[in-house]
Amino acid sequence: GIQVGWTTTIAGVTGAVIGGFIADRLMKRGARGGKVLNLFIMLCCWVVCALGILMSTSSTMSLVWVFIFTFADGIGFMQYGNLMEEMFPTHLRARSVAAWGVCSSMLSYGVGPLLFGLSTDFVFHGDDGLRFTLGLVSLPIIAIGLACSWFARRPYDRARLAVDPTVDVDMEWLAAPPAAAVAQPR
Repeated sequence: GIQVGWTTTIAGVTGAVIGGFIADRLMKRGARGGKVLNLFIMLCCWVVCALGILMSTSSTMSLVWVFIFTFADGIGFMQYGNLMEEMFPTHLRARSVAAWGVCSSMLSYGVGPLLFGLSTDFVFHGDDGLRFTLGLVSLPIIAIGLACSWFARRPYDRARLAVDPTVDVDMEWLAAPPAAAVAQPR
């Protein structure tokens, strides 16, 4: 418990600080989707972590994967508040954060433990059951998150532009059909 506590504390705080720097850099560069790309980076790291946990055979390696996972979580998770602030007008910000909090909590605290519990009870048995559950059950969920964060870039930029018309957004990318945007990444 102490090792996991220190590992997640150091990784989470470090990831949050570095995530802020990454987000600022992406915004200064005018990256398409700006801070939403932090979520994409986080989820890409999570794929690697899920596979690492799946293949891990020692507690030391598990701690390394927990560190990387928590570090990546700090990079992406800390951006949600910023995203909400940029996407919604002032009078809707509190409601949007509340709606996000309710949905996020219901999924992460309601559905997540249920899926993992059912997987260890009925699918993955034995000593390695939890390891397989953490690795394999996470991957489809992470894949959905990857797709959502990738395709949310354009709506995010549109929402930012609607809230603040002076924001620096690639107008050609917003006007282009989605296939053209994929063919010409920035």
